[in-house]
Amino acid sequence: MILPFFLLTLPFLVNAQCGVGAIYNEKNNLCYRIYKAAVDFDTAESICLTLNGHLASVHNLDDNIFLTQQASKLIYDNGPVWLGAQTSSPNVRDPNNWKWTDGTPFDYQNYRIGQPSSLGSSACMQFLTSDGTWLTATCTDEFPFICASEPKKITTVSGVTCPANKVNRCPSRYVWFQYTQSCYRVVIAQTSFDSANQYCKNDGAELASVHSYTENEFLSQISTTGLGETYNGYNIWIGLINNNGQWQWTDGSPVDFVNWESNYPQSYSTTAMIPDGDHRWYNSNYAQRGYICKRPAVH
Repeated sequence: MILPFFLLTLPFLVNAQCGVGAIYNEKNNLCYRIYKAAVDFDTAESICLTLNGHLASVHNLDDNIFLTQQASKLIYDNGPVWLGAQTSSPNVRDPNNWKWTDGTPFDYQNYRIGQPSSLGSSACMQFLTSDGTWLTATCTDEFPFICASEPKKITTVSGVTCPANKVNRCPSRYVWFQYTQSCYRVVIAQTSFDSANQYCKNDGAELASVHSYTENEFLSQISTTGLGETYNGYNIWIGLINNNGQWQWTDGSPVDFVNWESNYPQSYSTTAMIPDGDHRWYNSNYAQRGYICKRPAVH
């Protein structure tokens, strides 16, 4: 956008934009998202990449204290949480063998007594929410994790706001997800499956299909709006149906990923997702608190 000359002479105010559910750290100008779901190191990093970020790196005591304090509020068992450092060398005591996934220098450590310990040919880093000390773990182990990303910038000049790199990929009220190249809309309403399905179709969309853990994690994050409603808890419709004994997505895409709760599916024909906890699915014929519509990008 072209601004008048007198506006160009005024000071710029740059505001950090982290989005709902993220925590902003002003000291290092980063946004953090803490995920309670336990996954392996590579899966955690892949989820962070969908946010245009990486697993969190730590470069000083202030960073370490900040992440410990924030994680301890959500990880109640004082257990381990993934950080973004990994090594492919059995010599874990040499800092030069460790790399942060965001490419920043491995220039600070806060090891627990007796750590780091060698685990074979590779290892990944975690810290304890109880005291912020670090320890090594096998990368295929599953733990909660923290993503870090740079904030979006909104530059304001004398009341004129210009969102940076704005791309209109989605219609109004839909959000863009780079990983799937799709748009999503969460509607919070006490709704039957059929009503939710018809609403999405009338809106040029379909009830959301889910094809990976990464997409499932994203949907659980955006659908936390309205938590605390007492009607049928936190559950939200997705587009998986049982058609004559065959599970199908209403948008016709293949069923190549499922995330059922234990003892499910049962005899009901429609499916809801629970956004909290492990974001598992269960099937039900009762009205839920809302639903997720999914549609292609606008070209």
